Amino acid sequence: MTAFRDIPGPSARGLRHRTPSDDGIPSSLRSLAEELVEVQRQGVECYTGIVNALIAENCRDLQQIERTLDGLLGFACRPDGVQLYRRLCRHLWAMNPAAAAQYVQYYREAWDPDDERPWTEGAHCSHGGHTLDHATMAAALVRMHRHQGKP
Repeated sequence: MTAFRDIPGPSARGLRHRTPSDDGIPSSLRSLAEELVEVQRQGVECYTGIVNALIAENCRDLQQIERTLDGLLGFACRPDGVQLYRRLCRHLWAMNPAAAAQYVQYYREAWDPDDERPWTEGAHCSHGGHTLDHATMAAALVRMHRHQGKP
């Protein structure tokens, strides 16, 4: 069998040579990916203070909580981001269970389209690819809340 490094390709056209330890990702793309990871880390760091303050102050301003969840959703691709998102959803649950369930649905649409539920350890559930209704989402949030305890 011919090894990848033995196949004429980019190096034959004057591009960089690939070695067996090289993953083939151009350095410019790798650099952008590293910057994106750093921006995501910084975003979660910033939102941590905001979420902590909203919860500590027992904020009841639905619009402020929703704006925060809207912005935080962009960082919920990281484990620490999704945990922060969950904490604020739990806080919202006490005020408005339907709104909290909707924000869980927003998360699922953005980051969990296959319903793998990455926020639960070891859970890989499937519901046939259909979208869950609000009642089911609310029930799932209640179960998570009971299982994890309050933030």
